Amino acid sequence: MKISHNIIALYTSFFLLLSVESKANELELSSQEITQLNHFSPVESASSHGSIGYNLAVGVQQTQDYKGYTLSAGRIFVTKGFNIPLDLGFSLGTIIQSPYTLLSFYGQYSIFEKFKWPSLSLRGSFSSILGSDKPNNSFELSTVASYGFLRYFNLFSYLSLQRSKVQSLPLGLNLLIESKSQEKIRYDMYFAYGIEIKLINPLYKLSIESSENMREEKSLLIKLGHGF
Repeated sequence: MKISHNIIALYTSFFLLLSVESKANELELSSQEITQLNHFSPVESASSHGSIGYNLAVGVQQTQDYKGYTLSAGRIFVTKGFNIPLDLGFSLGTIIQSPYTLLSFYGQYSIFEKFKWPSLSLRGSFSSILGSDKPNNSFELSTVASYGFLRYFNLFSYLSLQRSKVQSLPLGLNLLIESKSQEKIRYDMYFAYGIEIKLINPLYKLSIESSENMREEKSLLIKLGHGF
């Protein structure tokens, strides 16, 4: 258990070093940055976990907008399977160097899964940024496909449509000033691809996912999980 804690700390610290041009010293989170942070994925394949299956994980999310600014957020993930091909889960996280909390709920239903065949599923999620009285919510629908090979690897990809109701949020000294930004409705389409890798202990998985929307805004997720 101590070894797994050290692995989590090391990979999280390493990933945070990737942020070269931080937005932490800016004065607000823009609406496009909020929708990026609200873009949710459990970083998993299209296969269901089954009635006794579960996944507990920690991860780091990094976003980059079209100007090149980056934001980082730490997340925990909890997923539970059922005796039908349905997984339900949630994620809780925090935006690094900000007072805001990320909260996401999702459900994923596998419409096709068969040994040695690709899997296909449908996923829906709701995400919100907490810590402000302003509504910053997103709904997202995704089609997910995946294919496992060599027992230890699983490639996955998805296409999603996101609807967001957002307002910019203050940072730094602007937290003391009432923001007058207007509420916006945004629609975004994301394409993502990633890989799940079973580690030496098959109950541990390292998952990496890259996504990009039509505005060429990018997101990278790395997750280390325990479960099956």
